[in-house]
Amino acid sequence: MEPEEDSIIVDGDGTLDLRWRGWKEIEPLTFSVASQVVFLNLSCNQLISLPDELSPFEMLKVLNLNNNCLVNLPRSIGSLTKLEELRVEHNSLKALPDEIGKCRKLRILSLRSNELSRILPTIGECIRLKELDLEENDLVHVPYEISKLKETLTKISLRNNTNLTTIPEKMHDNTETILEILTVLYSKTNLINTIKTSTSEMSALTAKNQIEIVKLKAQIEELQIEKKELQDVKNSCRRYLLLKQKYQDTKMRIKNWIEFVKRMFSRDSRVAIIPEF
Repeated sequence: MEPEEDSIIVDGDGTLDLRWRGWKEIEPLTFSVASQVVFLNLSCNQLISLPDELSPFEMLKVLNLNNNCLVNLPRSIGSLTKLEELRVEHNSLKALPDEIGKCRKLRILSLRSNELSRILPTIGECIRLKELDLEENDLVHVPYEISKLKETLTKISLRNNTNLTTIPEKMHDNTETILEILTVLYSKTNLINTIKTSTSEMSALTAKNQIEIVKLKAQIEELQIEKKELQDVKNSCRRYLLLKQKYQDTKMRIKNWIEFVKRMFSRDSRVAIIPEF
């Protein structure tokens, strides 16, 4: 028997495809299979909101909410501790909940084409985040805390955020990321601010390098002094060995001379002649 059009069926690999259902909210029946779902696709619906409680989807790794009408995400998004990929592109998100930082396994976060004006500092707690897509939003700045991700974040997209004028501090350590950000901010309206920010960071980095150079020079001078001291010790050791050898030679000659004298006197002390030493 063919499954009904509106039936809820989870594939063997844990995929639940619920695209194009015309849903404005998630049907309650979906939660009857929630514990089996690993990949959940709810894209291309008319969802205005998600249920307040998402914890039944305890195995969920990928959540696709693209092309809906979502204005926000529930705080329970933080209960999806296995979530690795979250896509909420082409919605109407105004903000993200603080609890997004609890998604510690999140690797891909795509929020393209929303109405986000800011990103909360808790984004810095997503310690495995590799890709962050924030294109086509209303961002004014990116929080400092995102610099905590500079070791893992390999791609950050910020294009078409027309009011964005500053870049995350300390992100210059990640060359690919900083180049991407600079490309995003390259516009007539904010190019000067970008250059000022980048120049300031580069100046700070240059100053830091100069301090390190001075420290290295001082260390080199100390090493040179230590090298000279070690050379003096080495020379002293050589002189000691030479003196020790001379002492051993002299000691041996004295011993031989004493033996000679004893032999001479033992034969006839009246005619013994003491040899020159």
